[in-house]
Amino acid sequence: MSWKKVEFKGSDSVDRLQRVQALCTAGDTKLDAILIIGGVDSFHSQASQAALKYLFLGNSGQELLGEQVISHEHEWLEDVILLVGPQRVSVFYSSESEAAVKVLPVISKWRHVTEYVIHDGMEPDEQEERKISAFKSMMAGVKCVGVPFGLDRDRTNLQDAMLPEKWALVQSYGLEGGASAGKGFFTMNHRVVNISRELMDVLAQLDGFSAKRVVQESQPFLAHHFAEFLVKLDHAESPEARNAKSESDLGEDLLSFYEFGTMQYSARGLKMSPNRGSRVLFGARTSSLTEKASPSAFLANSGAKEGAPATHMVVQAEDPFTGVRFARTYFLSSGKICKRVVDEDALVPSSVKPSVDITEAGTDTKAMIDLYSLLLRGFEAGVAELAGECMDRKLASLDRCIDPARAAAIQAMVAMDKTHSRLLGPSKFPTKFIDDQLRITAEIMDARGQPIDSLTEVKLANIPSDANPAAPLGSLVVGDTFLFHGRGSTSRVTDYVTKRILPVTKPFAYFRSWIQGGEEADSVDLLMSTLQSEFMLQSRSVRLGKAVTPLDADIESGGEGRISQTEMSSKATILLDSNLLPIIHGSWRIFTGGLVFTCPYFNPIVVSIERHVKSLTILPSSYEELVLLKLDVKEDSNNRMTPH
Repeated sequence: MSWKKVEFKGSDSVDRLQRVQALCTAGDTKLDAILIIGGVDSFHSQASQAALKYLFLGNSGQELLGEQVISHEHEWLEDVILLVGPQRVSVFYSSESEAAVKVLPVISKWRHVTEYVIHDGMEPDEQEERKISAFKSMMAGVKCVGVPFGLDRDRTNLQDAMLPEKWALVQSYGLEGGASAGKGFFTMNHRVVNISRELMDVLAQLDGFSAKRVVQESQPFLAHHFAEFLVKLDHAESPEARNAKSESDLGEDLLSFYEFGTMQYSARGLKMSPNRGSRVLFGARTSSLTEKASPSAFLANSGAKEGAPATHMVVQAEDPFTGVRFARTYFLSSGKICKRVVDEDALVPSSVKPSVDITEAGTDTKAMIDLYSLLLRGFEAGVAELAGECMDRKLASLDRCIDPARAAAIQAMVAMDKTHSRLLGPSKFPTKFIDDQLRITAEIMDARGQPIDSLTEVKLANIPSDANPAAPLGSLVVGDTFLFHGRGSTSRVTDYVTKRILPVTKPFAYFRSWIQGGEEADSVDLLMSTLQSEFMLQSRSVRLGKAVTPLDADIESGGEGRISQTEMSSKATILLDSNLLPIIHGSWRIFTGGLVFTCPYFNPIVVSIERHVKSLTILPSSYEELVLLKLDVKEDSNNRMTPH
């Protein structure tokens, strides 16, 4: 994983230095200073070299775990010696050009710094004498010193305070000369306290620079793998090809990314909880987010009924290096069947019966889509309340903060239902159903992606089915990673609090759906075939007029097989006044009286200017090849407001 995009500056190091300085007064034992020595002079002390990379190079999180090798590019860092006190810092380094270019921009931002310097013009013996003399001068007046000299197998501090005496530089302390007032060995003159565990805990904290890297590096890297996952759905050869995918097939890019990134977890002392990691789960298997993606769970047979396809899935994606993760519920069916278009003016009524608007499975899907839109609104309200409570620190624990967040989520869902979906009521989805089945979980993570007590996840479980009342449909889940800090002064959630929350994974689409194979896809093909007839295009049922370019020139079925709606010639993007689905990419065909927009996500959108459009505006564009149309469509009283 590349961590080179965000530049580490001296101002970033100031905050980190202050965190290390705070160790001097944090414990029961008050330290006069903390000694950090890199390279051969400390036998390449793991904690010391991690601290140097943390302060001078900007390394973060898991980069500071395990064996800490300083690369040839930064070998100058092995000569650096730091003595960090509560208010002052002493630093020894080489002033040769490359080292100075790295060290000076950092320490120039620090306060109360004493510098000890060697340069290339000195003989090696003189450089070594200067280093020993500087070390003794640093230690003058220090009685109790914290030294990170190692952890045992249980990752607790080693207790043998004589271990640092084996370090080459520490051994030189007993030599004659220098500014030290003491005589004898190092540990005879200074009380040594092992602070390895405490120092590593500080290095694991999520500070401002680590957070910046999460946003600018980790999130885009995760987005790359998630885009590869979506390609398999968006560009499947056909809806039937999608149905043939297993959970493991579909989630391969996300699963392999996480598995590869966790190969060193055991060696680094990191833990993996059952609910962590990447997974893709179909249908009823979404009931438990501890399930792993299975190679034997296929989309085609994971539905509510035996042998029926699943109509929804839960996808969870995680960056194994930082713990940034999110969860989304996506729908493998639009929940609707295209209506058959017939000639309303035919002298002889058509023998073809109009298709049923929606099947039992479609009823389930549509209900889940409506519930998911409510869940997203509840998620937004719950996160704002949770973050506000955490920042105010009025409640003693994270678990206590969840209760008011859950109440805020339920209140927001019920309020939205009254004005939008009107799904909640006394029958299938009573308000008590939301109260019983809504779950909110939250974790606070450090820079290594390990939980320390923020991911927030909301789940609506045990969705009942019309197609099979005996078995629930599974769960609807949404989750995001957020960054927030500080303590607010407000007693309730306000816009001010909301603006202080940074949703790291918000760019990942909250809502997606795809046309399902079978009756749903067949109805789309039938509609597209009908629209190839010039007579039907101009009929009272359609009223699109004539094609600006021949429709059959771009849809080539060859007389057999499925007609591909993705072969429309012109690419198009629809911008909707919707927070859930603001942008849709697809293709369109223009007619003299309207347009047809197609995409893999839902049924074709047929827009007749005469029948459907209230107003049409052609917007100005600075690009000749770009056409911008603004359509204000007439309301359809027969359709409820849903995300699609």
